[in-house]
Amino acid sequence: MKEAGGGAKMAGGGPRRGDRYLPQFKERVVIFAKTHTFLETARKFNVHNTTVSDWVRDYDNKHKPTEEPQDAPELMDTAGRSADDKFREWLLACVADDDAVDSITRDSLVQKAEEAVSTTDTASDWFTTWLCRLKEQTKRERNCSHLQYPPWFKTAVRHHTERTNASQAASAFGLSRRTVCVWIKPKPDGQETKKKRGGEGRAVTDTNIDKQLVKWVHSTFGEGEIKKLEVRKKAQEMYSAAGYQIACSNGWYIRWCRRHMVNTKKKLALDSKVEHKLVHWILTETERWQPMSNVLLRDQAIKLGKLTTCNENFKVSSSWLFRFLHRYSSLLQPQRNLCENIYPEFMVDAVADFRRSLEKMFFIGCMDELPISFSYPMSGESDVDLSSYGINVKKLELLPKSTSKCTFALLVLSALEDGQVLPPCLLFPGPIDSYKDCTEVKSNLVHIKSQTTMVMETESFRQWIEEIWFSHITVPNALVVDCLDTHNDEFVITAMAKVSCHLAIMPNGCANILQPLQRGGFTDWFMNGIRERWLNTTVLDKLSVPSPQQLIEWAAELYTLSKNPQQQEMVIQGFKLAGLRSDPLF
Repeated sequence: MKEAGGGAKMAGGGPRRGDRYLPQFKERVVIFAKTHTFLETARKFNVHNTTVSDWVRDYDNKHKPTEEPQDAPELMDTAGRSADDKFREWLLACVADDDAVDSITRDSLVQKAEEAVSTTDTASDWFTTWLCRLKEQTKRERNCSHLQYPPWFKTAVRHHTERTNASQAASAFGLSRRTVCVWIKPKPDGQETKKKRGGEGRAVTDTNIDKQLVKWVHSTFGEGEIKKLEVRKKAQEMYSAAGYQIACSNGWYIRWCRRHMVNTKKKLALDSKVEHKLVHWILTETERWQPMSNVLLRDQAIKLGKLTTCNENFKVSSSWLFRFLHRYSSLLQPQRNLCENIYPEFMVDAVADFRRSLEKMFFIGCMDELPISFSYPMSGESDVDLSSYGINVKKLELLPKSTSKCTFALLVLSALEDGQVLPPCLLFPGPIDSYKDCTEVKSNLVHIKSQTTMVMETESFRQWIEEIWFSHITVPNALVVDCLDTHNDEFVITAMAKVSCHLAIMPNGCANILQPLQRGGFTDWFMNGIRERWLNTTVLDKLSVPSPQQLIEWAAELYTLSKNPQQQEMVIQGFKLAGLRSDPLF
């Protein structure tokens, strides 16, 4: 609550409505407003001008004397009446008498009002203010505060104006001619004086014909685009046959569509099965590290759309492409807690068959390749608040991220279903000789390889199988990998079969469901750890790409932390969510 004498301040320095004030302060403002305008009062006390008017109105209503019933004059106490009550009796009697019209002048009104004030102790605020203005004999200023005149005073002014004119009445009662004209203006009474509203306020001509027209539209156009001119022409024919003469204008057509919820802008769409195939194609190409763009997606949509006979005229516009990506955003972007039922039925069946094929395996592990690019955003969902570093993060694209053009290195993560995390492997571009200084750094924790491209090559995959997988897994097992073309290598499959190992390749486009490292959140934890260390080392300086030695040290540090029970539980939970659990009794 504000102290008396202190006004409310907004952020910009002006008064603000809604603040609470002490009663003493309100009374001071009301007293000042009686002799000044609301705007002057608001500026003096630093409150809003509408707040001043509200306080004045509340004050007048609170101190307004209770009027006695007119049908019981014997109960009225003349000694307890206010000055304006006595003045009202005299004024109403004068305006009711046709012979007393000339007796109502400014001087006579001032005289009777002063007599009423002198004979009583109480008077309404409006009456006192009006009397002061009446005695000034000068024209009232334009910005003068407005008074709330009682209804009986307005009635007396109207009666006097009917016998004289607006100018004489305004001069006699100390009012403006505009105010008098507003009071004598007749109020609209009855429906005859109301103007008819156009548009939706008009009544429906015939509901039965409307419904027949809806059936005709559905049977004629079906799921195609509705032609407005044909609908209006047909409607005019149907109404004319029923004896109605209406134009069926464009406005009528719009109201008719709204009444019956007819979509006037229907667009041809792909069949849901075709859209599911398009989603499957996007996920498959992404897992194969193929470049993805809106142009390629549009070409594939047109190709699939032409295969259907019901959508021969289907056009893939930019707006349709945007709506399609939004409609299936939950399927295209990797999520931890995803619902498998939202995927197409044929993908769910393929996932179920893949899980059944691993039920009799003795031990299950998985591996995944992740591109490391020091740009925004990095691979995986980021839990790091980059805004705290003063960095503007770009909006996530609707298309899933594939290999980046500015990939700095390739990270290979692998783990077993019991929570054990295998040593990570970093693949750098270029010859291995350029990384001699880095090969000795944390070589026992992180494996370092080099290749020409930033996509897992066949030779690198074979080396990873020999040095990491075979050296840590001795029992019969199954290695789960995605549908990357490099993984389907006959040499690797044969080598693994010799040691009772099975290379289980996920169905195309199902990595978001079957990748344990992703489902449990271990991938995000590892990638966010690299991101945090990069930002902490360069936040005070200009952001720059770290050296290979720094990246190796960060990967080794995170690999050491991955042996904690919390990170191992992430891996175990990921295998459970992916539904990849072996049978220990087999």
